[in-house]
Amino acid sequence: MFAQVQKGAIYLPPTQIFSGSFGIASDKFSANLLSKNDQSSLNLTFLTAGGYALSDHFLVWGVSAFSTNSVMATSYSRLGLSLNARYYLNPEATNSNFFIELGGNTDLELVPDGQKRWGYQAALGLSHFISPSLALEVGAGRQQTGEQASFALYTGLAIYLNKERNASLTSINPFRKGTWMLGTGLMKLRFPEVANQQRDLNLSPQVAYFVADRFAAGLSFNYNDSNLEGVKSTYWTLEPHLRYYYRIRAKAGLFFTAGAGPYGSKIEQGDYAESQSGFFYGLGIGTNVLITPSLAVEVGPNFRHYTHANLTRMGLDLG
Repeated sequence: MFAQVQKGAIYLPPTQIFSGSFGIASDKFSANLLSKNDQSSLNLTFLTAGGYALSDHFLVWGVSAFSTNSVMATSYSRLGLSLNARYYLNPEATNSNFFIELGGNTDLELVPDGQKRWGYQAALGLSHFISPSLALEVGAGRQQTGEQASFALYTGLAIYLNKERNASLTSINPFRKGTWMLGTGLMKLRFPEVANQQRDLNLSPQVAYFVADRFAAGLSFNYNDSNLEGVKSTYWTLEPHLRYYYRIRAKAGLFFTAGAGPYGSKIEQGDYAESQSGFFYGLGIGTNVLITPSLAVEVGPNFRHYTHANLTRMGLDLG
């Protein structure tokens, strides 16, 4: 039996909830230096989100997101904030908990115009525990920010850290043969109430399997399709990758990763269409910190090069 929602639990929502919101992607933190031909750009994204269960039924959670992009002499910066109250209808259930929630949000464009927009969001959904501390979350809701209103469907993996689960962390081997690793973001579909506002679909499943102790083989897929004011853009990547983990302490280790695969993009507007496809490869190194026996946080720098686009990315990611 998997533990249900409990008072005092710390809640970490699926990253997919935020994909496309506040003008940012779903990364917790990323710093990217992009170089294409003779031009370069710097992009920083920082997102923090979490909540706390005030009782078995009632949970509050919030998110803050900051992004800035600098291309040549032009800079854009924005800040997004959201606060939500969630009520669980059946927290005593074995592993499936239904909820409703309501919250407010603001989107501040810091540079260049300084515009401010305020709004609200309402949703209902289901948290289905697939293991202790880990739940598959499915939700549907409406968000209004300024004059922009949209409906959204999402699914992803949420984390619930109860006190007894935190205390149960012992010296285990999370990198043993036969272990699976999953990313927390899966899918989000957002569509507007009125024409010419943004519609987008994002898919980002990630999975890896330890074929031997400390050695994992995985596959990541990312697909983004958006339509804004008649301009449709599509982007996808498919990345098989290999990872090697070196355990330093009971709760921490290093990892080395390498991956390569195809990518494609397409932009359409009326009779105009431009598409591009090619091959990319990447390398990375980082640290893996165990929070519970089934949950870890990873952070580290990485390098990625897209051949046909002549584009190089050097970044720092947290996830």
